[in-house]
Amino acid sequence: IRWDIVDKHNIIQLKLKKWITGKIIEYLGEEEKTLIDFVIEKLLSHSHPSIILNELKLVLDDDADIFVTKLWKILAFHATK
Repeated sequence: IRWDIVDKHNIIQLKLKKWITGKIIEYLGEEEKTLIDFVIEKLLSHSHPSIILNELKLVLDDDADIFVTKLWKILAFHATK
């Protein structure tokens, strides 16, 4: 991931936050602000996907793998635009 591009263009806040919020609502049935903020903070601190995955498994169980994989694909897509 080109974090310099992600940070420069504020991709996490402008492009990913809405997607993350929608997915959390889809998985949990409600907008869990603490979890959304947790994911955003992990991305803003350039955390490795395995770290995010391990922590999300506690809440999302099997959906964590799918969530983090899709999240990273979207992040990579926007970082190369």
